[in-house]
Amino acid sequence: MQKFLTAEQNIQTNDPMISEKARELVKEAKYVHEAFAAIADWLIDTVVYDAGPGVRQDARSVMTTKLGSCVGITCLSIAMLRSVGIPARYAHGYLPPGYDWGISKKYWG
Repeated sequence: MQKFLTAEQNIQTNDPMISEKARELVKEAKYVHEAFAAIADWLIDTVVYDAGPGVRQDARSVMTTKLGSCVGITCLSIAMLRSVGIPARYAHGYLPPGYDWGISKKYWG
């Protein structure tokens, strides 16, 4: 379980800007699902999807620029969750044509 709580190359869990924001967002949460929802809502409301060339996709860059692709937003969400003690991991997949999950069709954190 520890590996889902620690920093990685593109998931800067210990970055002060990331961890401070995550702690601020979850300070009123009593349960894990409330903390998760607070972080997810902030990401949805704050980060603009941008998969253009030159947009860095690590957690720190997405936090700084508020721009990211599905990969970058996933890295930031994982970093924020881990920084408040919620285990998180990167997963990706594919939904065939005709299926709609309503959100990202490739990457999930």
